[in-house]
Amino acid sequence: MGNLSVKLWEKLSRYNWIPFKVAREKVRLLKLNSTEDWLHFWKREKPIGIPRNPNKVYKEEWLGMGDWLGTFTIQTGQRKYLTYSNAKKYLKPLKINSVNEYRSYIRRNHIDFLPAAPNIVYKEFISFNDWLGKKEKVFKTFNEARKYSRSLKLTKFNDWRLHTKKKEFPIDIPTAPWTTYKNEWIDTSDWLGYKIETKNIAYLPFKKARKIARSFKLKSYSEWRNFIKNPLNKINGLPTNPNIVYKNKGWINIYDWIGVEERVPILPFKKARDYVIKKKFNSKSEYLNYIKKNNIQYLTVVPKRTYKNDGWINTNDYLFGLPNLGKWMSFSEAKAEIQKMDIQSGSEFLKKYNKRVFPFSNIPKQPSRYYENWKGWSDFLGKED
Repeated sequence: MGNLSVKLWEKLSRYNWIPFKVAREKVRLLKLNSTEDWLHFWKREKPIGIPRNPNKVYKEEWLGMGDWLGTFTIQTGQRKYLTYSNAKKYLKPLKINSVNEYRSYIRRNHIDFLPAAPNIVYKEFISFNDWLGKKEKVFKTFNEARKYSRSLKLTKFNDWRLHTKKKEFPIDIPTAPWTTYKNEWIDTSDWLGYKIETKNIAYLPFKKARKIARSFKLKSYSEWRNFIKNPLNKINGLPTNPNIVYKNKGWINIYDWIGVEERVPILPFKKARDYVIKKKFNSKSEYLNYIKKNNIQYLTVVPKRTYKNDGWINTNDYLFGLPNLGKWMSFSEAKAEIQKMDIQSGSEFLKKYNKRVFPFSNIPKQPSRYYENWKGWSDFLGKED
């Protein structure tokens, strides 16, 4: 009944549309922010003389929904961005300091010629520091930095922390070297150059040490290594290498040490992909929630990173087996495919779409918004009005 009412209203008003500029002025006074806001408003109020689909009625004057609503926002897919070098020249004098500040700037000033995600848009993208015209921090090599730290003759980690806060602290030396040089980092004594008499260290008994290690609620070996390497977490009597200290004294493995079940190996890419596709997840968040809720250890939460060199194409391929999802057919191609299925209505189309029963993946869920030459569901499905 609702659709019938809308169609009747449009037919009655079809020959009485008010001029484009007058209609646009009235609409801008509403201060709506999006296409969705406009459609909700029109359905609720049915303004006299103003069409629901102004892009079709005012084809000659139409400049986009941003112009119609007065937000002046251009749809992402239709935006023409500055070249990478020109964008950087534009940004440099603005002296923007962070990604959040940059995105706030383009949103606040309705900047359509700069992308919110330049790292995706530009192949030349290096880093956000480079994008914003800021100098990249370049640290000395580990050996050079350690040589500097040892020259200070410090014997306590707290002394190092206090030293890093001084104005004269070098900009090419990291304040948290265990993070910057995580592959070379050994411990504070090696960094500062003082010796520890290991034979005189009084380590805690194995069971007591393990109880402390478990209290941190760490979940993996990498978490343990990152935790124990940080001098801030140093506990007297707790070794950084418990597998050596407690060898033949109760040591089993790292999982027993931190108190978690031994991990099941992550499935190879092909087996994981087949498993995931059969589950028919509707989104990446649904996939991640499934892993978390069911404590699934044989699936990874970062499949792109895990399978980077093992068959990875993209997320759509991994979740749905549809690597080309999002590369839409032309309007005529989409109509031809849909009409083969004898779908009776828009609601039936959406039900089938949500259940993934289509034998193809290149038709948008909301064709009315994507295709400019959209004429209605009857035309799209090949049904008579």
